[in-house]
Amino acid sequence: MSLPKQASKIFDNINQKLVDALLKTLENAHRADFCIGFFRLSGWGQVAAAVDHFAGGDAACCRVLIGMSESLDQELRRWRRQVRQGAEALDLDLARAAQLKARIARTFRQQLVGMAPTNSDEVALRTLCQQIQAGKVQVRLHLRYELHAKLYLAFRDDPDNPVTAYLGSSNLTMSGLRAQGELNTKLTDALDTEKLAAWFDARWHDEHAYPIADALVAALTESWAGVERRPYHIYLKMAYHVAEEARAGLHAFSLPPDFRGKLFPFQEAAVKIAARHLNERGGVLLGDVVGLGKTMLASALVRIFRDDFNLRPVIVCPKNVVPMWAQYNETWDLHARIIPFSMAHKEFPHLPARYKLIVIDESHTLRNPESQRYKAIADYSNPTQVVERSRAFRRPYPAKASTPRNNSNRIAIRPCLWRKRV
Repeated sequence: MSLPKQASKIFDNINQKLVDALLKTLENAHRADFCIGFFRLSGWGQVAAAVDHFAGGDAACCRVLIGMSESLDQELRRWRRQVRQGAEALDLDLARAAQLKARIARTFRQQLVGMAPTNSDEVALRTLCQQIQAGKVQVRLHLRYELHAKLYLAFRDDPDNPVTAYLGSSNLTMSGLRAQGELNTKLTDALDTEKLAAWFDARWHDEHAYPIADALVAALTESWAGVERRPYHIYLKMAYHVAEEARAGLHAFSLPPDFRGKLFPFQEAAVKIAARHLNERGGVLLGDVVGLGKTMLASALVRIFRDDFNLRPVIVCPKNVVPMWAQYNETWDLHARIIPFSMAHKEFPHLPARYKLIVIDESHTLRNPESQRYKAIADYSNPTQVVERSRAFRRPYPAKASTPRNNSNRIAIRPCLWRKRV
């Protein structure tokens, strides 16, 4: 007569997944202790629901002891080395200890999140924060030495099996619990589990096992998932920074004396804001409907940079507006050289290097980066730009256009030009 086959107590994530057995055990547990080397949101997402029924508090929570930290900085490493060497009195006042714990929490947050967060990571992070705040989860970081043990203890109201232990190689990560090959075993013998529980308690209460739950919650709530951000709030933040730049431009630049009183207030503001963009980013796009004075604005902008920075301008424009630009050039004393698009591929290769400011009128004409005129202007702006596509143009220039949405179609996909038209 054959005996009934007993369930295997070996979990290698191939024939049997550790997470399946662990979750089943936690269903009837009232508290748990986890000692692991590394901790990931992906792993906590696997077990979070199984410990959510814990009442909370020291006697009814999940205690998580982290044994290793991947990114300790130099000071933390030096401090840990002192501890290992048996330093009795460390020069660490309360304020410094608090700063150290905050930095540990930030470092641990990086370990916790790992790679680019997913939607499930966000859910797991919010759940972890709520469970910590409710007292259902406590977290400590063991810093006396690097602790690489992996132990999961579940305490249950079962006189025949009060403690179940899983001991092996699995970290609290998606890979460790479910995906990659591991080797873990299940222990229910009272003597073994009692010794393992005592072993955990000794390290949990070690003077260099630091509670970081509160600091961790503070660090996590400052992260991408700490507070839900609505699209409207993101819009307000963007609007704030745009307005802040505009205010900076209004205070940083002033119109040349002969332009004062010639522009409407909104045009004066536009010139000053554009001047800041041109100065800070090396380029600016002037865009508005037909007839609202873009040529006048471009002329004022040229004069600011000619007067304040001694930049000599070259104006590139359609052939039919060359006479108009010649008149503006004389009227507003721009000292500019004017080149029609049709001659750009012939004149720019031989143009002296002294022209440091380039104005491109009707810039949508330069949509095609393979055209001769485009390459000629790009090569003049920076000979290495077309090849490397990583350096900024050495000559800042404003681009003037009547339909900026349309004009940015092909230019926007070339970083070397688009950065000049921000």
